Amino acid sequence: MKKQITIATVLDVRKKLESLPRIDNAHRKVTTREALQVLKKQITDLRNKGYTFVQIAEELSRNGIEVKESTLRLYRKGGKQQRQPLSEPRRAEPLVGSRPTEAEETKPRPPAGSRSGQFEQLGLGHR
Repeated sequence: MKKQITIATVLDVRKKLESLPRIDNAHRKVTTREALQVLKKQITDLRNKGYTFVQIAEELSRNGIEVKESTLRLYRKGGKQQRQPLSEPRRAEPLVGSRPTEAEETKPRPPAGSRSGQFEQLGLGHR
């Protein structure tokens, strides 16, 4: 059975939560990503003034945000790049006019009009 809570308890907790003081987030720790997001406009403005990523990274580091030039380049393009999953290996398509390989020539073909042959003709393969 699920634990049940009385309405009186819920109302008491609500009153206590509402009375909690506001927290000053100025001293909250943030990641480099969050810091760069906050400073995105200023970084873009510096780039438009002719600053290089190296110069901007040095300035940020001097002021307490240690970041590499390569990180700035990466985040300028929208954030950390995700690795693309490896795709299935693809077979090379035969060249137009090329002869079939020996394995393809000896591969048995289904009789004309057979069900599996119809699917292959539609490009659906065997069912």
